[in-house]
Amino acid sequence: MSRTTPSLSASTLEDMPTVPSHAPVMTPRKGTIQKGVSTEQPIDKALNVVGDRYSLAIVDRLYQHNVLRYGELESDIPGISPRTLSIRLKQLDEAGLITRQAFATKPPRVDYALTEKGTELAIAAQRLAAWGEML
Repeated sequence: MSRTTPSLSASTLEDMPTVPSHAPVMTPRKGTIQKGVSTEQPIDKALNVVGDRYSLAIVDRLYQHNVLRYGELESDIPGISPRTLSIRLKQLDEAGLITRQAFATKPPRVDYALTEKGTELAIAAQRLAAWGEML
């Protein structure tokens, strides 16, 4: 059984509704957050790095305790899964916000701490937390 597709004639095209010239055209907003795309707005750049659910919580805990191990972070942040914690730590390390120091001990030990850039973020996050308390 063969299928035939209807052909469009000039008269069919003329009968089709058109979009008015004054109608808005949907295009991506300048500065929208897209993975792997650098945006022009500083807030968008910041949110690309720490705009997820747990990154600021990790930064905050490291700011409070200076150095923490993976297990300490995992137990100190309610609801975070081991996979999510690993991903967020890797992202924060790649962004230059934390350092990861591995020790060749048995069992292996890894310490996480804030960089100077991470400390600046933690201070800004504390101001955001103070604002949140006012809500």
